[in-house]
Amino acid sequence: MEVRERHVVGVPTGAMHERQVGGAHQVPDCLAEDSNGQPLLDSADHRSHMVDAVPQSDGRRQDCPSVHPTLLPQLQMNVRYPMPTTKGKVKLSSGEYSTMHAHFYSAWEAGKLAELVDSCINAGPFTASNPKPEECKITGT
Repeated sequence: MEVRERHVVGVPTGAMHERQVGGAHQVPDCLAEDSNGQPLLDSADHRSHMVDAVPQSDGRRQDCPSVHPTLLPQLQMNVRYPMPTTKGKVKLSSGEYSTMHAHFYSAWEAGKLAELVDSCINAGPFTASNPKPEECKITGT
């Protein structure tokens, strides 16, 4: 699945030797269906079968447009590249920043992924009276 780039930002983090440039790649989270109601896993342009969900102002999960009705878990990959300490312009090997892209290949066991989506995403929003389950909390660094 091709991942669309939404944000590419320069991130100076301190001293010159610590400078980085990075990007956040987010996978669109609404999937189209074919005429039989089955998920459309690809399209001729490898993009139009997926679109971004519409954010809701009240904190609920996002809604998908009717032509892409299947809401998927949102995936985001954050990357950071060290910048050289020498002077000059930083350029991606692929060209302009808009050429930055990523690919995602899911290796999850389908049953375990469905279980985590149900308990860690669909059960939200999480509050004091509806706390996030322990298995959904990020641990470590």
